[in-house]
Amino acid sequence: VQLANNHMGDEGIRFLSKSIAQSFSMKYLNVSGCQITNQGATHLSEAIKESTSLQALVASDNAIEDEGAFALAGAIGVSTTITRVDLSNNRIESGGIRCLNKSVELHAKRIVLNLEGNLDADSAVAAGDDLMAMVSGHPREWCKGLPALSDWLSMGGPGDSGGPGARLQADGSPLGLRK
Repeated sequence: VQLANNHMGDEGIRFLSKSIAQSFSMKYLNVSGCQITNQGATHLSEAIKESTSLQALVASDNAIEDEGAFALAGAIGVSTTITRVDLSNNRIESGGIRCLNKSVELHAKRIVLNLEGNLDADSAVAAGDDLMAMVSGHPREWCKGLPALSDWLSMGGPGDSGGPGARLQADGSPLGLRK
């Protein structure tokens, strides 16, 4: 379903999410540029958890921040169908990026995750290693046990080996934070 740039906002996503969760045939959803915030991302996450068919979500060019990223990370972690998620050009910062990457790393399937345009890696390292201290009131269980961001960057990021849960760009190359 192609709904890009229609400015439906969070309320439109709330109604759409009910249809996604009940659909047995929706495999692709593009809601890029639809003015989605954390609230809309939370609605999408509930739909992803319940969907038995959704394989690809494009929610780029919205206003999703860490709170929405945490909700989506939880949904990705339990989804049995999702294989591609594009959250590029949102407002996701270090904590949200780390949780999404951890969720993908731990997933049994290979998931293509695009987070480009959210945060400069150098800025993330400058922000310090104890990024989870900045995250309050979010589902931290998706973020426990993460290495310090500087360690993560020096390792090339979890899952870059191409095995299950590898974070890959559309061209198949490993996805890391932009430098």
